[in-house]
Amino acid sequence: MSLNEKLLEVDQVFFSWKTPSESQCAWVLRNLSFELMNGEMKCLLGPNGSGKSTLLRLLSGLILPRSGRFSGQIRSKNRQLLDLTSRARAQVISYVGSEFNTEFPLTVEEAVALGRTCSGGTPSDHLIQVEAALELCLCQDLRKRDLRALSGGQRQLAGLARGLAQSPEILLLDESLSKMDLDHQFRIAQMLKNWVSSKKSAILWVSHDLNLVSNWASSALWLQGGEKISEGPVSEMMSPKMLGRIYPSALFSTQKKIVIPI
Repeated sequence: MSLNEKLLEVDQVFFSWKTPSESQCAWVLRNLSFELMNGEMKCLLGPNGSGKSTLLRLLSGLILPRSGRFSGQIRSKNRQLLDLTSRARAQVISYVGSEFNTEFPLTVEEAVALGRTCSGGTPSDHLIQVEAALELCLCQDLRKRDLRALSGGQRQLAGLARGLAQSPEILLLDESLSKMDLDHQFRIAQMLKNWVSSKKSAILWVSHDLNLVSNWASSALWLQGGEKISEGPVSEMMSPKMLGRIYPSALFSTQKKIVIPI
């Protein structure tokens, strides 16, 4: 895999949910285009209702194009991503949401192992990948615990481990660190940065935590009303001017200096 390979191309994507009348159509995503490169940690930023989670769920297959009105192209290394089978797509993309729950008794180890169901390989290969994911996500001491008995932050660690056990080329994170304490957020963010670099993979990440984003993302894309407002290196996208444009009622509009540790 080349260092500058495009792992994902989103080209002029429109999406809206089905309504009784086409005249009532409200686009959730509107003319959205961007690329995700090998080794990139790109964060999707924007206010509530800007289409960030819908985009990730569409990419992962949790939302199907036929669920609404869809147009555009989504490619992964010249493959039409939406034309792939669920199994084939899961070998490319792994989605990790903000919640990781079960109604059935599952240990953390068993839940993480479910991430291997889409992958080929021998049982020993699966065990190696599950063990590596548990270690990366600091879940070794949780492996025999019932997932239902864990705290929200611990379940997020387990959910992330399941996503990594899938061995994806692209990892989609939807507020997936939001319930972790500060120490775990720092350690997991550092791990993800190392993982992207060593695996030649990429992360597309939704977060409202601007400090976390400024410290760990390499690039950012601002969405508002389903449209791309701006995109570029994270240092440029976190300027007071940009933040004030998106969040005019917040502190950013007072022209006070914003201190975001880097």
